[in-house]
Amino acid sequence: MSTRRESTRRESTRRKSTRRNASGFTLVELVMVMVLIGILAVTARAAFVKQGDFAATLVKNQFISSLRLAQQAALAKSDGIPVTFTASLVGGDARFGVSHDAESSSRQVDAAGTTIHWSTTSLSGSCAGVTGSLPHMLTYSSEGDTAKTRFCIVGEQTYKVCVSGLGFAYEGDCES
Repeated sequence: MSTRRESTRRESTRRKSTRRNASGFTLVELVMVMVLIGILAVTARAAFVKQGDFAATLVKNQFISSLRLAQQAALAKSDGIPVTFTASLVGGDARFGVSHDAESSSRQVDAAGTTIHWSTTSLSGSCAGVTGSLPHMLTYSSEGDTAKTRFCIVGEQTYKVCVSGLGFAYEGDCES
């Protein structure tokens, strides 16, 4: 009789533990649902965003990258020949070139609906006073410095890029 009671207790304990484990979701299931929601969110976002929204951002990133490349090239060269950075808009493309003597490197970016203006006098504030248009050229000395210049990249969004007198390029207004 006691063995029968023990087996009944064991069986009821098993049922309770099975019920406890059967309710809810496992961690793996929750993670998979989160991954699927993330994929759907990214896919849905792409349907609502226009290509022009990315153009100005891409132009800004490539522009700063090319300016920094020009400064690094100027610092790396010890022959006294300056490094030249050139920016131009041709058709719907922005072209950024870095050249030193016979060596050159260039990047081309789709700049649909994007314009770039520059100024050496209007170094902060609104981009309304930045009226210089492309093409524009900056010359870097062997110390990596150049003329302090502010650029405004205008598309769906407006970005300000500063090239300090020491030649470093960064996003934002130039400091006085």
